[in-house]
Amino acid sequence: MKDRPVILRGDAWAARLQGHLSTPPDEARAWMAEHTHRLKDEKYAVSGLLRLGGDLCFLKFYGFRWPGARHALRFHAPRALRAFDAAASLRWQEVAVPRPRACLLVRPGLLVLSKGIEAAETLHYLFSGGIKDDLASHLMRAAGEEIAQMHLSGHAHGDLRWNNLLWGRDRLYISHLEKARRVARQSARQWRDLAQFTVDAEELGIDPWHYEQFMEAYTRRVEIDKESLVERMRGPLGRIRNKHWARYGTYSARLV
Repeated sequence: MKDRPVILRGDAWAARLQGHLSTPPDEARAWMAEHTHRLKDEKYAVSGLLRLGGDLCFLKFYGFRWPGARHALRFHAPRALRAFDAAASLRWQEVAVPRPRACLLVRPGLLVLSKGIEAAETLHYLFSGGIKDDLASHLMRAAGEEIAQMHLSGHAHGDLRWNNLLWGRDRLYISHLEKARRVARQSARQWRDLAQFTVDAEELGIDPWHYEQFMEAYTRRVEIDKESLVERMRGPLGRIRNKHWARYGTYSARLV
């Protein structure tokens, strides 16, 4: 990372991050290990939390997957830029997503900075550890309302697992927008979002009554009856459940 980072998105926050990177080590992963509290380390991506100017931020490094990827930026928007632009579009339409702050080009890949959510936990974590009924109902209604707002805005998430839903500061946030797309309302990609959410709920053994809180909030917001919604989800539900069976050799108790 000896080359000076190039600002692709963002203004003051981009300049602040660029200054923070003024003397980084050559290797992005080493820099992330030194300067952030790492949350996840994958083959082509590393994410972590850091503070800039006293504010909590979420920083994700997207490594280039092939040698010519840097030069292809002028022809093809990589997933880092797609995630940033999707977050900006969704926030403009009042969907609760972490505020995107900057996207910088560095020698081995791209860095995306967004606002950190203090004391945030994923829905997967909260429900895995046991949760009180009133909080569970509140979270499921919040999930239904926020996902409905995203769909009404003309977007689909593309990977709506419970690990990508954050609860913090008394609000639910939709995160990890690399696969988010603009789509027609009530389209196949939106039905797949709901199917993925449902299968994750089944795998966690969510109480059917709590799941009903989600369905009620979603159907009321988008003005569709539950029977029609379940019928449209049926195809993607079957495919995702079959993938689960192929991986784990079991089926979870069905919610719909």
